[in-house]
Amino acid sequence: MPTLGQFTSVDPIEGGADNGYSYPTDPNSQFDLDGKKINWGEIGDVLSMASVVTAFCPLPTCQAVTVALGAASPSLIAA
Repeated sequence: MPTLGQFTSVDPIEGGADNGYSYPTDPNSQFDLDGKKINWGEIGDVLSMASVVTAFCPLPTCQAVTVALGAASPSLIAA
């Protein structure tokens, strides 16, 4: 019942609120109770690191991977 600020059933994920029927007290804190949120910053860091590592490889395949990873990293970090 949104008008009362409560759900009609108990939240299946524990934590986030004292009352199992209420909305979380601070939904903007980005605290991930169930671990389902994707951390794009960490994925971007891994891609950037892989781009640096493959940059030192002289093979054409490695150079193509470096270009692809370098292009993908900034777009993922911004997401």
